[in-house]
Amino acid sequence: MSKKEFVPLNLLAKSAGISRQAVWKACQRGDWRGHALEVRVVQGKGGNAGKHYLVNLASLPPELQLRLKPIETTFEKVRSRLHAEAGTAEPIKARNA
Repeated sequence: MSKKEFVPLNLLAKSAGISRQAVWKACQRGDWRGHALEVRVVQGKGGNAGKHYLVNLASLPPELQLRLKPIETTFEKVRSRLHAEAGTAEPIKARNA
């Protein structure tokens, strides 16, 4: 992977078939089944003082990366199709209704 791709804990938990809390604890330890996790904390809104945790996809075990890859691929295909339909190279911005 050339660029760093990060996934939120809820998506990671769903793909791994475990609770979000179990993933959060693994992030706190910095380890997931023998793989060192690269975790990014971003500020936002909501509980836990607005902190949101994102995990680098490349730091996860290969079998979990494969489970998450189809989700990303589908998103990229949809985004590419929307750009092609609009004839733009820039991200499509929402219009004010």
